[in-house]
Amino acid sequence: QSIGPYVTAYPQILPGAAPIETKSALAATRRAVLPFLERRFDARKKELLTPLDRERKKIARKADECEKQLASQDRYEQYRAFGTLLLEQPPDAAPRGADRLEVERFTERGAERVAISLSPELDLRANARRYFDKYKRGKHARKWARDELEKLSRRLAALDEQIALVKCLDDPRLLPELEDELGEKAKKIKNEKQAKKSPKANAKKVQKTSDGIYRKWDFYEGDEVGPDGGDRTQQTPVATIYAGLSAKGNHHVTFRLARPDDIWFHVQGTGGAHVLLRLQRDTRGAWDESLADAPARALVEAAAALAAHYSAARESGHARVDYTPRKYVRAVPGGAAGFVTYAEFRSIRAVPGEAPRALEAARSALREAAGESASPRAFEDA
Repeated sequence: QSIGPYVTAYPQILPGAAPIETKSALAATRRAVLPFLERRFDARKKELLTPLDRERKKIARKADECEKQLASQDRYEQYRAFGTLLLEQPPDAAPRGADRLEVERFTERGAERVAISLSPELDLRANARRYFDKYKRGKHARKWARDELEKLSRRLAALDEQIALVKCLDDPRLLPELEDELGEKAKKIKNEKQAKKSPKANAKKVQKTSDGIYRKWDFYEGDEVGPDGGDRTQQTPVATIYAGLSAKGNHHVTFRLARPDDIWFHVQGTGGAHVLLRLQRDTRGAWDESLADAPARALVEAAAALAAHYSAARESGHARVDYTPRKYVRAVPGGAAGFVTYAEFRSIRAVPGEAPRALEAARSALREAAGESASPRAFEDA
């Protein structure tokens, strides 16, 4: 019986207690303790998300400032126009000490009067140079803002993907590895900041880090064990699916594990896992035609469902997933780990909540193609 946060065994149901309907003491304990373990798991994920959210807000504010800088382009163009107008005026058009000059300007709408503010201590030519200097400074500032905004946008996209992957993590066994990976990233950022302040800090060697975290699903023809009753490790899978579950895991799956003709999947327009489908067959040439048979289509649907499952679209009813051979995927120069562009892709509709069903459907399709009968297999045990 459970009483609040406690579990106990007693001949009678105690006041305020709820009986646990099971004959196994271990199962009863697991059933009572599991909610507390899940809450602790969620709390540890929240601890990881807090600094990521804080970093995202900081970068978003910088991006907003850059956008405001770019929005002021018309004002800087006006400075150049004012400088040009002042140079067109005779030197005695405004005596020294004047703080304002009205001139006539011709536009598409015809002639119009423009009032230009002057610095009283400067003559007309010096005022013109002052406006040209403001225009040049603004021009350089806009170029810096464009470049900086591009960098910040890449960092925001990488952070959004990492945040989505942390939220989607559903295996507590992988949490320590994710904590280590994000801890290594935080130390790296701190060391980079120190290196900018002190060049000597740059001499510090950075230890090699892990390959990130990812999951793997193997698919076989035939029974759940080998034809001779042996272990699965003695067989070669006909297909394998990999899913990166962190930024470094995505990079490892896409650029270390993948072969050029493996099929790469990613949810469209939002952050999520890089999913890889490897078929033990020739997928060169017309790669989409090589996926036309029933088992291959089922494997594509399973990989797409996993890409949607491990993404920011996880809570939505459906998601569009793009897929393409790995050879068409490129890392963005200077981008964060796992940040890529891709081409020559197809798209498929996937339902995030149907990943377990899609995996079992792929296994069933392979068994049916081999003349076998289907038997159930759990998503978590894959």
